[in-house]
This record gives sequence, C-alpha cells and structure tokens, in this order.
Amino acid sequence: MASTQKTHNKSGSEWLSLMGKTDAQVAHFVVILKEKLEKTTHDEFEVIDGSRCITMSAKDGRLTVNSKKVCFGYQLVAWEKYGRDNMGMVSSAKVGGEALTISHLCGVRNCCERDHIIIEPKKVNDDRTHHHGTVFHAFHNNKCGQKSFLDLLGLVRDTCGHEPKCFTKETGANVYEEVKGVFKY
Repeated sequence: MASTQKTHNKSGSEWLSLMGKTDAQVAHFVVILKEKLEKTTHDEFEVIDGSRCITMSAKDGRLTVNSKKVCFGYQLVAWEKYGRDNMGMVSSAKVGGEALTISHLCGVRNCCERDHIIIEPKKVNDDRTHHHGTVFHAFHNNKCGQKSFLDLLGLVRDTCGHEPKCFTKETGANVYEEVKGVFKY
C-alpha cells in the first residue's frame, strides 16, 4: 500500500489553502482581517510579558467571510509580511523538522501582531512551543508564586538560544532584527 503525504487540513492539500487563491482574493481577505482586528476591543487583547498580542475575537483564530472559513488570521499577516513565494514554502502538513512553518515568537497561537510572526523550520517552532509552554503553564496555572515566576522568566530570558529571541518584557518587539537563516521583510 502506497503511503500518502500527511496533510494538516480537510482539503487534503499539502500547502496552505491561501495558495489556491489569487493575489486579489488574498488582498481582499487582508482588508477584512484588518477591519476585524480594528474592531477588537482592548479587553480582547492578551498581554504577554509586557507586550500586546493582537488576537481575533473568534476563539479558533480563523477568518470567516460570508459564513465560510477562509484561513487563520495569522496566515494572512504572514502572507502580507513574506509574500506568495515564501508562503509557498510553508507546508500545511508540518512533517519533518526542516519543514517550514509559521511561528509565533510570543507563544500565542492565534496572535496577529506582525512583529510576533516568523517563518522558520518546524523543529525550531516545536522548541519554542516547549519553551513558551513552560512559562505559560507556570503563570496561568499558578504553579509558582510571583517571585518564582519572575525568577523563571529571568531564567528563560537568559537562556533563550533562539534567533530571533522569544518574546520577553525586556527585549520587546524591537528585538526582531534581520538574522541569517530567518525570512526577512
């Protein structure tokens, strides 16, 4: 029996669904996303370690147009930041450590803040996810006191080996400079 490429979406495509859309369609979706994000109230923003993450009011982070789910909001932000050619290299299947994926430097899955989004290999994304998970679980589940949490944040900040660095209060959004091996805009 022949094996098939693992896919990450219902369509069975090995690429992001946006790749099947025209540039004009994607541009229209970007306008709709920006309108939706502008309507987001301050209460719907998540504050992560001193930085604001912009998330859609839809819990799953998907942009819906005419009652049809189009894509995740952050995919449109990445598209606008990196363009069709670079987004064409992002695999929907996310198989293999070198497969490119969209990462959130802040660790918030559906964040649509442009400076928090980067394209990088899956193995780096997985490592970031583990890295962020440790901090978020400690904070959100109250597994440690305030002082212990601040100590943990300091440890994470001091030991982060990612390039660009994971988002922290002290580095802020301005840390994301052009780095070798990372897509630039």
